Formats: sequence, C-alpha cells, structure tokens
Amino acid sequence: MTTLLLRPDLGKKAYRLRCRFSIGPFPSERSLGKAKRAAAEAFIADMAKQGWYYLDRYGFKMTGPYPSIEVVQLPTRNQQERWHVPSAEIVAGKRIGQIAQDGGYARPVPPLAESDKWEFELAAVFAHQTILTEYPDNHEEKRYA
Repeated sequence: MTTLLLRPDLGKKAYRLRCRFSIGPFPSERSLGKAKRAAAEAFIADMAKQGWYYLDRYGFKMTGPYPSIEVVQLPTRNQQERWHVPSAEIVAGKRIGQIAQDGGYARPVPPLAESDKWEFELAAVFAHQTILTEYPDNHEEKRYA
C-alpha cells in the first residue's frame, strides 16, 4: 500500500536573503533613504534574474552601520607564500602587544568612526518555486577513509 507523504502542491518556500551596500560615513537621513531604495531595487532585480520572487508584505529590514570591509581576491593555495604566519600566532601576538611586521593576508578593520565608508545590510523575504538545497563543492567534501 502506498502512502503519500508529501502533498502534490508544496507551494513556495520563503527565504530571508541579505545584501549589503556602502555609503559615505555619517550620512543624512535623506541620502541614506535614497541609497537604501536604490540598493533594494537593485537587490530585487538581481534576485529576479535568478528566479526569486520578492514578497513585499514583509518589507525590508535594515541593520547597520558596519565598517566597510575591503574584499580582496586571495591567491590560490599553491600561489600563497610558504612563510605565511598562521592567524592564531598573530592573535596571540596582538594580545601581548606585539605589532605584526607582515600580518599575511589578514587586514585590520578600522573602528566605525574612522572608516571611509559605512555598510548597511538589507534583509528581505524572497520565494522560489523549488526548495533549494546546497551541495558541497568538490574541494569542500570530506573524504572518509
């Protein structure tokens, strides 16, 4: 005897997705509102290209400000230098007051008041026709012996 465990029409699964946008420090309410609207419109348009539908009844939730973090492309593992200092050693040195001569690929993040740009985060609810699952990439898979 067959039992149907899932109903035929599953409907849409909603996901809360986030994006960040940058703006100059100490923005006025008007300029922050303009930047928020522009970022929200671009966010909705980008997600629509990927098949997401914006659910406007939940609106956008904005958090921030956060100091702007420069995103850099790290070299591949075989291109990285062999003398790279492990971050555990750098953190231990910072605790006792040592200044790292070459901190490797880690960069300090300035305090919010000293940042050249601020970042704000927008969160919105989107739906997709299918339930999405994430599969690990080949380099992320754990191999058990």
